[in-house]
Amino acid sequence: KNIFDWADLARPGIEVITPDPSTSGGAQWNAMAAYGAAYRGYVEGYEAGEAGALQFLTDVYTNVSVLDVDGRERFLTFERGIGDVAITYENEYYAGVLAGATDYEIVYPRSTILIENPIAVVDVYAENHNALDAANAFVAFVATPEAQTIFAKNGFRPPHQRVLIEGEDGEETLAIEPITEIDEERFPTIEDLWVIDFFGGWPEVVPTFFSDDGIYTRMIAQVKGQ
Repeated sequence: KNIFDWADLARPGIEVITPDPSTSGGAQWNAMAAYGAAYRGYVEGYEAGEAGALQFLTDVYTNVSVLDVDGRERFLTFERGIGDVAITYENEYYAGVLAGATDYEIVYPRSTILIENPIAVVDVYAENHNALDAANAFVAFVATPEAQTIFAKNGFRPPHQRVLIEGEDGEETLAIEPITEIDEERFPTIEDLWVIDFFGGWPEVVPTFFSDDGIYTRMIAQVKGQ
């Protein structure tokens, strides 16, 4: 159906599959990816900034017929042949391919959010189970080339770093760059890759967008007539 970028998800007649942000953390990533791409001026037909981003988010969610409980349910819905496009993680596509799916098609938008997965050792819990050394060793192992190769084979994009670059106006801006060389065929470069810190990080995003009076909450109530 000629779906090539974010703007195509807002076209009339396109059925979008994405879970409910009130029950799914992944759904919150999806909503922020769409909102942020428009806010940053990368969605054709919508003005950059808050007003254009909100209008785009409204148009996309108008095309969402069912808000599944979580990401797994969302993708199962899509696998059953419901919907034209599922907003999902990059690695979900590769998980489907590894499971034998042959009819998936992945579409990369020009602008999207980089999900940075944290890792930490809960020291008290690890000590209680005599697993502190093993837990620390695993955290150290995750950062090695050997481990990252395993992640990449399973569809997880190699890690990036945040760097400050000086723009033409002399002001520094945040840029996201790969730490190691990335297989461009498997993980194509995203023209505008950004992180949640652009909107202040999750401590600010959750109350601003997903609280009872948040931007998303008010929008979805309007769209669904609640």
